[in-house]
Amino acid sequence: MAFTRASFPQSLHFSLQHLEQEKHRLRLQLEVMEEEYEQRVADLKVDLAKLRAQLLEVETTARASEKERASLASGLAEQNQRLASEVEEGAKREAELQAKLDELRAQFDTKRVSMRDHVLHLDTMREEVRFILPHFLPKMSLEKGNEIPVYISDQHRKRA
Repeated sequence: MAFTRASFPQSLHFSLQHLEQEKHRLRLQLEVMEEEYEQRVADLKVDLAKLRAQLLEVETTARASEKERASLASGLAEQNQRLASEVEEGAKREAELQAKLDELRAQFDTKRVSMRDHVLHLDTMREEVRFILPHFLPKMSLEKGNEIPVYISDQHRKRA
């Protein structure tokens, strides 16, 4: 295409007009993009603020949970120590009571054997008395009004 002098200003004018329109269109597009960018930045700032708030809440909850866990662990350690002491004291008391029980059983067994020996001895003495008594005392009578046996020998009877 060959430009003529007369058509050159017109062509230049047309190109300028076209460039102005392109510039206007690009400016509008840039404004839309800037608005979208600003909106996106604002949205991201809101999201960032929400995430920071959530992070703060999670950190606060985590600290509280850690504090509670530490307190609970400390309480359980103290309780465990106390229970261990009580178990130790209980074991000592049980050993003392077992020793006392063994001692009482031994005393009981000794007394039972001793009592059995006394009963056997009394039975033996009764048998001896039953055997000997008729030979030495021929007759036995009760005193009047008393139930106390009075042994009367033959010599005493003759006098009465």
